[in-house]
Amino acid sequence: MTEHSTAIAPTGGTDATTRVGAGPTGARAAESRTAAGHPGRGLGIAGFVLSMLGALSPIGFVMSILALSASTRAGHRNGFATWGIVLGAIGTALMTTVLVAVVAQTTQAGAMCSLPEVLAQACR
Repeated sequence: MTEHSTAIAPTGGTDATTRVGAGPTGARAAESRTAAGHPGRGLGIAGFVLSMLGALSPIGFVMSILALSASTRAGHRNGFATWGIVLGAIGTALMTTVLVAVVAQTTQAGAMCSLPEVLAQACR
């Protein structure tokens, strides 16, 4: 073969498609970088975004955990899922704290109004 030949090299040859360690090129490279080539990436991004949206933090937290699990099983790292878990845990903890405080305050106010009539006038 000449140096400028367009013939395909036999197995074990030295062109880019048969070289050991040569990564995919062209369309195959673009395809391998998409979500189809990285299980859990799309779910991780969605979980990350939902984790930043306050009331939807628990949903984002769960989605991020599922995404990280899928990525780990496939042997990939997933930064969006990791940060979605962190932000989702913080958001869920804050939301739970606020919810408990509101329920406790409401319950306390309701209990105070059920006291005898003399004390209940303070509720009006």
